[in-house]
Formats: sequence, C-alpha cells, structure tokens
Amino acid sequence: CFRVSRKLSGLYPPGLTTETGEGTMGRLSEQVAIVTGAASGIGRGTAVRFGQEGALVACLDLAAEGAEKTAAEIAAAGGQAKG
Repeated sequence: CFRVSRKLSGLYPPGLTTETGEGTMGRLSEQVAIVTGAASGIGRGTAVRFGQEGALVACLDLAAEGAEKTAAEIAAAGGQAKG
C-alpha cells in the first residue's frame, strides 16, 4: 500500500487516491501502460505496479512466455493486462 507523506500530500489534486486496494481507483486508472522487458526484473516489477494502480498494461518482452505470465499475474490480482 502506497502512502504519501504529509509534506507531499498537497501535490495531488483533490479526490485523487494515493492508496490502492479493493474498491479504490488507482492513480493510473483509465490509462494504458506499454511496458517492455515485462518478463523479468525491473520491467516485470513496473508492469505489476502499474496494474495495481489501475492501468491497462501491455506486457512486452522477447521472452513472450514470461510476458504472458506477468500479464496473467496482473489479471489474477484483479488488474487488466495483455501479454
């Protein structure tokens, strides 16, 4: 769960949630994220986080099977992803 410190909380527009979870909209809701290298490492972590934040994630990688696995993980957690 991501929390914003009190010093930074004024940087976000009113009504924008900074926490993810069931029933809340993420900061990337209704956005599309194209992530290269989504099969492993930083790319995979980025894709998963973007999915948690509500983005529709396109998982791309030369290791197509790994990208599909990452997309399936995002979808299993309630996100939207294509691999």
